[in-house]
Amino acid sequence: MVVLNTMRRIKRTLRKLKVNTDQGGAELSVLASVLCQKKFKRMLNKELSHFSESSKSGNQVSEYIQNTFLDKQQDIDFPSLRVDGSNDAELTGSAALRATKASEAMSQIHGVKKPLAHNNSFTTGKVPKYGVETPHEEELGKFLAENLDEWGLDVFTVSALSGGRPLTAITFTILQERGLLEVFKIPPSTMVSFLMTLEDNYCKVPYHNSFHAADVTQTIHYLLNTPALESLFTSLEIFAAIIAGAIHDVDHPGLTNQFLINTVQANAEQGALPLQRILEVWKPNKQQDIDFPSLRVDGSNDAELTGSAALRATKASEAMSQIHGVKKPLAHNNSFTTGKVPKYGVETPHEEELGKFLAENLDEWGLDVFTVSALSGGRPLTAITFTILQERGLLEVFKIPPSTMVSFLMTLEDNYCKVPYHNSFHAADVTQTIHYLLNTPALESLFTSLEIFAAIIAGAIHDVDHPGLTNQFLINTGSDLAIMYNDESVLENHHLAVAFKLLQNPELDILANLPKKQRTMFRKIVIDLVLATDMSKHMTLLADLKTMVETKKVAGSGVLLLDNYTDRIQVLQNMIHCADLSNPTKPLYLYSQWIDRIMEEFFQQGDKERELQMEVSPMCDRHTATIEKSQVGFIEYIAHPLWETWGDLVHPDAQRILDLLEENRDYYNSQIPPSPTSTTNASSTLNEDEEDNGGGTNATSLHESHSAVQITVPSSSSATLKEQPPSSQHHHPRSK
Repeated sequence: MVVLNTMRRIKRTLRKLKVNTDQGGAELSVLASVLCQKKFKRMLNKELSHFSESSKSGNQVSEYIQNTFLDKQQDIDFPSLRVDGSNDAELTGSAALRATKASEAMSQIHGVKKPLAHNNSFTTGKVPKYGVETPHEEELGKFLAENLDEWGLDVFTVSALSGGRPLTAITFTILQERGLLEVFKIPPSTMVSFLMTLEDNYCKVPYHNSFHAADVTQTIHYLLNTPALESLFTSLEIFAAIIAGAIHDVDHPGLTNQFLINTVQANAEQGALPLQRILEVWKPNKQQDIDFPSLRVDGSNDAELTGSAALRATKASEAMSQIHGVKKPLAHNNSFTTGKVPKYGVETPHEEELGKFLAENLDEWGLDVFTVSALSGGRPLTAITFTILQERGLLEVFKIPPSTMVSFLMTLEDNYCKVPYHNSFHAADVTQTIHYLLNTPALESLFTSLEIFAAIIAGAIHDVDHPGLTNQFLINTGSDLAIMYNDESVLENHHLAVAFKLLQNPELDILANLPKKQRTMFRKIVIDLVLATDMSKHMTLLADLKTMVETKKVAGSGVLLLDNYTDRIQVLQNMIHCADLSNPTKPLYLYSQWIDRIMEEFFQQGDKERELQMEVSPMCDRHTATIEKSQVGFIEYIAHPLWETWGDLVHPDAQRILDLLEENRDYYNSQIPPSPTSTTNASSTLNEDEEDNGGGTNATSLHESHSAVQITVPSSSSATLKEQPPSSQHHHPRSK
């Protein structure tokens, strides 16, 4: 009821804006989406605060939802940025982890040279006054004293006086002058060692070198001194701005982003493109300039492929080793005993049963991927994705040899980790869910073959090499992936990088026969879709979807008009987001298995956090987390608003999905025991542990039930059980 009231208020807000498709409609839609997002976040935060006050478990669920589904960038408490003394206790875990993994971390990012202990090489045994040893120290000091705070500092003169180290000399002197080393308790030797190592990692290219970095850093210093900005920024913000200037072009190869994008599938010589290996996921911002009719299949232009194909072929094996987490691809297409590609992409003694099961269930809501796994020899992703592509005729449309597709899918499946939840089973489930949603009558004939192909492949790759840990955990522990992707959609960027690296192997290149324009568009769509699976983007996606729904209603046509890339990709992004959050909308016997798996994955992360002496994340403590209440909260505040809005978009095609969601919410709500305040007998029946757990199933019982889950080929009796609604099942669903 709370969420329904919230959604109604948002609808009224949007209708007041009178969003339409007339002149200025696009700008109004953007404004409406922003307002919708802000209003929904305010309302959700308010409701979650009430939910968290209900019990300890409610507080934990509230924290989990806020940390996972709300982008916190706008919620920074700026006064807290001011320096007021370090809390050493907070730093212990991450600092210890960084110290033990420092040498390994340096090797994880290509382009990082081995750091040198510059602070140990000073002949005088102490740190030079301006950070560099030079016979011209006196002249350097005089020059900096006269010019460091002035506009137009001559960095070339600084270089001549500092022995070719303008970046180190200028940055160190600025930090000293501003007293920032003292403020943040940074040993001068450490800062000099960092700056000299940083300068060593700048490439010897004509422009984007350490001279340019020094010039930018000093310019920032000057601008920060502008009287109008006096006392406006904190010491931390000033320190960050200066360091940002110093590092902003490190390891720049002297090549443009567009060049790297154009050669992303063309692995040029290793020494020529040192930065390419950490720019696998980079996209142009040219959404409005796309010619949609050109996306339709109109034959390959072989002439466009020759150059890049030749480059790919010569460097494929090297390319595979550039992204950590990519295993050596296997030539699966050569290993079939019959010498031909199996009908469903996998060799299995249960081929006939598999075929029958897929024929009956592939196009239905709630496909049992666990049964598909049992029938396919543990390859649900390969079997499901290959069969979908065959059924849709996409292999023929894009001239993809079945052997290449199977080889890619099996290699992709091999690169999924053996973790409880984010594995190939989940990828298979999401892929089939996307397939189902694409078949929605309201979306019929709306998307091109290329868009459909990209959406299906995006579902298949969207969690490849997922370690079973959250983005926040990787950020908090300073992992190499978090460093590589600058704390932004860390895993989503990694999944994309791994998948596109696989495609650089000619034996796995399912895009080989696509014209260059289609390959480029395919990559862009897949990138946009996989990045949309970052759960922190939930509110943005929901606001965009809600705006689109109200636009359609206000326009009065009742028909979706997706005539630009922004609108088309928004629907597809919400589609993959819905598919990624579809567990609560599936039949209860499937939903309960997914709950067991995700909770066990959370608990394993919590165990790691406890081992590292870190604060255990919400819902990750196997000793205190509750299941039933967490699912009710998740459905109430996240899944239901999303799916209700999707249902509005494709009305009435999603009614069965919404009904299942309601039934599952009602079931888990019925499993929450009464709180001590709601019944006079509750205090005598609940022990202390149950009170802490909100009266729900705790981690120990969950773990036992999770380990007891077995994947078997269903009998006729189990098939009958599947048809029963959740309300008719009187025992705990995890016993299935």
